[in-house]
Amino acid sequence: MHNLSYRRPAFLLAFGLMLCAPLAFADTWTDSTGKYRVEGTFESLENGVVHIRTPEGKLLSVPLNRLDAASAALAKQNQAKMAPANPGTANGATKPAGNATAAQSKLGPNPTAAETAQVVSQAAADFDLVTLWDSMPPTYQQDVAATVRLQVAAVNANTWNGIKNLIQQLGTILQTKQELMMNNPTLQAILPADPKTNQTLAASGDLLLAISSSPLTDRQAMLEFDTSTLLAEDFSDIRSAFQKLSTSAGDLQGTPFTGMADVPKVVVLSETDNEAMVQITAGEKVTEQAFTKVENRWVPADMAANWKESIAEAQATAEKLKTPEGQQQMAQINMGLMVVGAPVQQLAAAQTQEQFDQVIESVQQMVGSMMPKPGQ
Repeated sequence: MHNLSYRRPAFLLAFGLMLCAPLAFADTWTDSTGKYRVEGTFESLENGVVHIRTPEGKLLSVPLNRLDAASAALAKQNQAKMAPANPGTANGATKPAGNATAAQSKLGPNPTAAETAQVVSQAAADFDLVTLWDSMPPTYQQDVAATVRLQVAAVNANTWNGIKNLIQQLGTILQTKQELMMNNPTLQAILPADPKTNQTLAASGDLLLAISSSPLTDRQAMLEFDTSTLLAEDFSDIRSAFQKLSTSAGDLQGTPFTGMADVPKVVVLSETDNEAMVQITAGEKVTEQAFTKVENRWVPADMAANWKESIAEAQATAEKLKTPEGQQQMAQINMGLMVVGAPVQQLAAAQTQEQFDQVIESVQQMVGSMMPKPGQ
């Protein structure tokens, strides 16, 4: 028997929904090919994803653009009816009001492997931090929180701020210097000759700037790492930038980012109470992954087997940074930030193509001087 916690509000909510679901009016939802149909009641339309509750109580998450015209229209109509209760929602995009986030986890208290695979793969594509965090067993969450606090405490404020400033400057360059980058001879050999490249560069800049202004780069917030507070933040800017980057980079052909925005196809090949084998198809790559159940959450079996060792290693590394040897490493990191920071500042300040090209050339020369000569 599954070890359900009847005290959890999430369980009570899920149980109530399961009781009420058969009483609600179930619609027929059809995919864009017309081949697949499912009976279920409309739950919500968030960030372009329709959530449907089946008569059995299962919650399905289907991208709006994967539904046929009639089903997509029905989803929008149902969402419009909910508008008074969700004033920030329109056309399939949810904007949290004020500081009230998001969103609640899309996972129930005791999901099957199939439900977990479907919901988590979509959550990763949507940058749904709440659901991704909830997909981890409670003990794992505690381990991660403790490890993050140790690692942040091991990095002194000067180093932390140096890294944060570098992220901001790189974001500014990517956001505002696309034309100079695309016209630079050195970068032309690296960047794809595709109209989408400019959009990808801008989206990358948006993402870095959104991260640099969020609690994720606030040292004090990360020192405390209170997930209930952290996940209550409005990460809509990061989520929006991430989705734009996924879309634009995924459209670039012949690059490692091709298909980045595609949600992997996940099929559960077999499932018992505590073990499952899952097939994951991402583009043309097909892999099989064993999963195991830990505290009512499904995690990769190899991760579960190595979890304690990995956490112990990460925490030991953080503690090592407090030693004299670790402080020497920190000094080297600070020196590296200074070396990298100077040309980055110059690139951010460049106003003409000539100024930009001169900085890139100086960086090439600096890197070349650091490379070992043949025979050395």
